[in-house]
Amino acid sequence: MTSYSAVKRQPKTSATSRSISQFQVTLEHVLGFTSISSSVVSQNHSTIAYAAGCTVILYDRSTQKQDFVINTTRKTIKSLSISPDGRYLATGESGHDPKVRIWDLAGDRNSCIELGDHQFSIDHVCFSPKINYLVSIGSSHDGYIYVWNWQHKKKLTSNKCLCSIHRIAFAADGSYFVTVGIRHVKFWYFTAKSLV
Repeated sequence: MTSYSAVKRQPKTSATSRSISQFQVTLEHVLGFTSISSSVVSQNHSTIAYAAGCTVILYDRSTQKQDFVINTTRKTIKSLSISPDGRYLATGESGHDPKVRIWDLAGDRNSCIELGDHQFSIDHVCFSPKINYLVSIGSSHDGYIYVWNWQHKKKLTSNKCLCSIHRIAFAADGSYFVTVGIRHVKFWYFTAKSLV
């Protein structure tokens, strides 16, 4: 009786498998998107940004072409925001140890500014009108709202909010922002070192 499981076979390598490894695959077009809320879609005067898994698609309305920002950590993008001037893109991740990442759309898209401290997922990110602040809101399990001086990677202030938040928007002068959710509308004002 012969046992075939004990026989070691050498894998056959063909010329086809060797030539395939020489090619590089590039993303050309994305159909569809990942969204359970409006926090995964953002736009400015010429670009619409939306998430598909770990990729942000930047759709130029005038040329009708797509460009991409790919999160190399492969974590799903849960929220995003384009800065009012259209130069920066902020993304919030889901999963273990999620990060807020800020990408310079006019520069190198392989590197980004990384901000941490949330747990579970980041449901919302939003730039202030003057682009000097960024607000990140964790999921209801996380329960924290952070205000960042993102260019210096510094958390300015935070507050606990256990309400489910569906939307965030800054006032035109950037002095406060508003969150809206189930049975609540909250106005958040900046004071010396706190958020009230």
